Amino acid sequence: MLPLRPRKFHLTAVKSRLNVLTRLLVILYITLSAIYLYMSRDPSPPAWGFHRNPAPVHPIDHLIVAADRQWRTLLGREADSLENAAELYRRRRGRHPPPGFAEWHRFAKDRGALMIEELFDQIYHDVSPYWGIEPWEFRRQASGFTPRIIVRNHTAMPIGGTPAGWMEAWLDLLRTIEKYLPDLDMPLNGMDELA
Repeated sequence: MLPLRPRKFHLTAVKSRLNVLTRLLVILYITLSAIYLYMSRDPSPPAWGFHRNPAPVHPIDHLIVAADRQWRTLLGREADSLENAAELYRRRRGRHPPPGFAEWHRFAKDRGALMIEELFDQIYHDVSPYWGIEPWEFRRQASGFTPRIIVRNHTAMPIGGTPAGWMEAWLDLLRTIEKYLPDLDMPLNGMDELA
C-alpha cells in the first residue's frame, strides 16, 4: 500500500479561497472608507444610514460674519469721487464740508484710504460737544493749555512736553500734513485719559 501523502490539491484550493476572501475584504474596506469620507465632507445629513452630528457653531463665528457684513456695507456706502464725498458730507451733516476737504480727499486717495467721507463720522462725534462754545472762547482756552502743539504758517511747533514721548509722536504725525493745516492751537493730553 502506498503511504498517505497530504493532498496538494486541497491545500492549494484553500489558499486560493483565502486569497479571494482577503481581496474581497480589502475591497469592501476601501469602498466603505471612501463612502464614509465622502459622506462626512458633505455638511447636509445623509438621507440614509449613519448621521454625524455637526460641530456646534461658536458664538465668535456669528460675530465674525456680522462684522464682515457690516464692513462690506460700510465700504459699499463710501463715495468714489470728491463730488460724491462732498454730497454725502452735506446730506449726513447738514452743512458744507470744511475748508480743505478737496485736499484731504486727494491726500487720502493718494495713500489708498478705504474710507474717506466715513472718517468724518468719528471726528464729528468727537468735536460735537464743542459746538456750543463760542469760537473766541474755544481759541482762548486752547491757547492756555499746556502741553499743546501750535501751527503757524503751516509749521507745527511743540509747547510743553508729555510723558513717554507722546509730543514727538504727535509732531511726527502732524508734520506729514502741516502744509494743509490752518493756524491753530491743539491741546494735548499725554495721560491717555479724559482731561
